[in-house]
This record gives sequence, structure tokens and C-alpha cells, in this order.
Amino acid sequence: MRRRKEIRGSTNEVAQLHDSFFGGLSKEDRADPSGTAKKYALAVYGEGSMPLVDYKEKDRSRFHIGLNVDPLEFTDITKRAILVSDTLMLSQDHAGEYVKLGEYSRTEQSMDGGPSFSIPSFHRVEYGMHCADIEGLGRWILDSEQLMKRGLLWFFPPFTRSMAETKLWWSQETSFRRPVDYLIKDRRAIDASGAKPVKSKVIWPILEMEIPYIDGVSLRDFSEITTSEFDSYSLFKGYLRQKLLEMDDAIEHPQSASKLAALEEEIRSGVAEVNAKMDAASHTRWWTSSGAVFCTVTVSLTAVQDPKLLPLVAATGLSSQGIGNLYEKFRETRKKQLRGEKWYYMWTLMKDGHPL
Repeated sequence: MRRRKEIRGSTNEVAQLHDSFFGGLSKEDRADPSGTAKKYALAVYGEGSMPLVDYKEKDRSRFHIGLNVDPLEFTDITKRAILVSDTLMLSQDHAGEYVKLGEYSRTEQSMDGGPSFSIPSFHRVEYGMHCADIEGLGRWILDSEQLMKRGLLWFFPPFTRSMAETKLWWSQETSFRRPVDYLIKDRRAIDASGAKPVKSKVIWPILEMEIPYIDGVSLRDFSEITTSEFDSYSLFKGYLRQKLLEMDDAIEHPQSASKLAALEEEIRSGVAEVNAKMDAASHTRWWTSSGAVFCTVTVSLTAVQDPKLLPLVAATGLSSQGIGNLYEKFRETRKKQLRGEKWYYMWTLMKDGHPL
């Protein structure tokens, strides 16, 4: 209970949780990536309280959720998306193998015996997560240590819970807190499909540009280099956060095209400053000796008018036909007027116009 209170009292719960988690890992733990991944999931689970979820509910625009990200791409997406996301959250779907994390028992009173006689009902609750590569996940977590301790990155385990009741002898498996649920308040996503956005009535491509990132080094070295440049990164993230918040008004403005053009130019100027700082750093001796390479990746920013569309947009690849079908399905399932509602923003990562 004491650890949970410390997490909630921190100014950055993501950083606090990870600082506590990595600080508690022994040398033996670090030599066991699979065990590390399980311990990490338990730390996020927080005895069922999920402190990061509690924090997220109170703090809008602090998370960017990775959509359409294959587990094998975690390292590449981490390197390319870290600049344009406040705190990047990556996850997996429930297609991976089930990994048990723990179980507990509880007793409930039922009134099956009549209003004056209750019958105790005993439940065994088991919880775990699904993971395509538990050892690979553990290595990614260990290599991302510095980014996670800075509050820049975290992993959301796809939890599953099952319950068996001894009186009725039944079991029920339930998934809870899906990653996409975070989009309702955060309104920020990262898509790795690489598809170029197509404009429609509910999907609005805003800008396309190139952003800098560091490659040529391991994820562990990337984490060390990036956090050493954390001040310049964090200044840009705060700047970008404000510009994204201003976009809602710009899109709804009668002169939306000119308003969005002005915001686009401001964002490009902010990226140019980061680009110049990283370019200067790339000529230093420590950079050269590390083997780091200064790279850029093409990104597009798209506004979507309903969170349910974001995973569908990523799945369809944003083709013209896909958008048409998407809009018809959307119009049938949601009749109310959308004007005046908040927009949802998705960064799509591309490389020379092709999927990563």
C-alpha cells in the first residue's frame, strides 16, 4: 500500500513507477528477461489498482497510444516516435500466449437460501496477460530502462482475468482495460502502418513532415543518448502539446485552412530547432564514438473525429476505398451530429512514403 501512495503522489507517475520497478530489480532478475517481463506486468497491475490508469484519468494529453504496432517493431517504433509523443504507450493484442501472473480467493454472500439465510460463495480469481514473446518483451523493457525512468515510455500488458465459483462450478474469462480505451480522454495515437492519410468527412490530414531520430545503436544506447538530450526533447514536447490542443479550435474555425496552416508552420519551426540541436550533437566526439547515426522519418498528423475510427483507420491503411466503407459504417452506427466535438490526433510513421 505504501508504494501505491508514493506513485499517486508523484508529479510524474510513469517515471515514479518505473524508477521504483527498476530500482527493485536484482542482478539475477536482470539476467532473466522473461521473469522481468512478468514482474513488470505485476508492477503495472498494482494489485488490481493499476495506478497508471488512475493517474491517466486525471491527466489529459499525457499519453500517446501505439496502434497497429507489431511486437517485433517495438524497438523501431520507440526510436521513431519518442519525439512526437508525450509518453508513448505500447501494447499487444490478446492473440499471444497466455502468461499467468497470479491468483487470489474471495468469499461473497448470496441470498439463494432466502432473505433470512445467506450462502457463502467462494471464488478463485486468476489473472495474467497475453504476450507473443515474453522473453523479447523482457529484453525490450530492460533496454528501455532510461526512457521509462524518465517517464517517456511504458508498456501496457493486455491483461486477462478469469473467475471460478465453487458453488456453481463455472468460470468466466474477461479482458479488461483495453489499450484503445485510453483514446477516449487522451486523443493521441501513433500508427505504424505507414499508409498515407486520405481526406474524408471524418478524417482530416493536417501535415506531413520529417522528424529527427537516432539510429545505428542498440535500444539501450539509444535510451542513454536520448535521455541525455531530455531537456531539448521535453521543451519541444510541451510546445507540441499546446499546438495540438489549439487544433480543435482551428479545425472548427470558419477559416480552418489558414488557421491550420499557421499551426503547421509553427510545428515545423519547433521541429527545425530540435533538428539543429541534434545535428550539432552529431558532430561531437562522444556521438561519433557511440556509432549513433542522425536519421529522419516521415510522419503525418491526421485528425479523426471519433476514437472508434482510429484502430479502424490503421487497419484499412487509409485507402480511398477503405475510407469510403469506413465512413458509411460510421454513419450507420452513429447518427448524431459531430460538429463541436473534440478531435482525435494520430501520428502515422512512414519511411520514404512506404510502411516501416
